[in-house]
Amino acid sequence: DLKFGTPTSVSARVNTASGWVFHNSDKLFFYGAGNYYFGTNAGALNEFGTDNVFIGDNAGKSMTNGTGNCALGDEAMTALQDGAANIGIGTGALRYLTNGNYNVAIGQDALGLVKSGSQGIAIGRDAGFGATNTSMGLFLGDFAGENHKIGDLVGYIGALAGGPASLSNASYCLSVMLTVG
Repeated sequence: DLKFGTPTSVSARVNTASGWVFHNSDKLFFYGAGNYYFGTNAGALNEFGTDNVFIGDNAGKSMTNGTGNCALGDEAMTALQDGAANIGIGTGALRYLTNGNYNVAIGQDALGLVKSGSQGIAIGRDAGFGATNTSMGLFLGDFAGENHKIGDLVGYIGALAGGPASLSNASYCLSVMLTVG
């Protein structure tokens, strides 16, 4: 176990069992293996999680037990406590997800408000942003389904698909927005 910093503050730690950890957190005892953290408070609360990568300030900050998660961007997956195989790329991607598996969010604030859900895909800025509880949702395009709140098996395809307040609490629906020109 090798630590870097001052006598009162550890800024980096290298441990052969845990992996590489670079951040400014006072809590630097990790029990999981194969974790890689870079950024202030990245992975700060992890105790039993394994094979996670958190890069960015507060990325994966709240996770205590999860496997195979990857968060790239400040505030990405900040609230995740337990989950497997989630991918959040972009500032605030999957920010409030606490429990969920197999979600992919690419873009600033993609699936940013979802608290629980699995197998969701969001690609684009604010794609699926308003969803708080949804599984197996597809949100493709900037702001696609940003007003969707609750419901499973939904699809929003195209920038602004699902416009203001439409289909906010729905399941088994598809909304497509086409732009010509």
